[in-house]
Amino acid sequence: MRTVIPDDSYGFLCKRGDAYDMANKIKLLMSNDSIKKDITERTRKRMELFTKEAVGKQIYTAVMEIEKSN
Repeated sequence: MRTVIPDDSYGFLCKRGDAYDMANKIKLLMSNDSIKKDITERTRKRMELFTKEAVGKQIYTAVMEIEKSN
């Protein structure tokens, strides 16, 4: 989903079935250590939002906000 993985931020998105574009993105990552390192670091940080603890906290916060508004 583009909302979870914006193109060129945490990875690359290709149109479904576009093997040529996918192959080019893989080649880019294989040949460009700077881009590979940058995307890897950003992805690791982004993944922290999806741990079970982080998701639990987000759900708790949302429920508490709903309770406050009632």
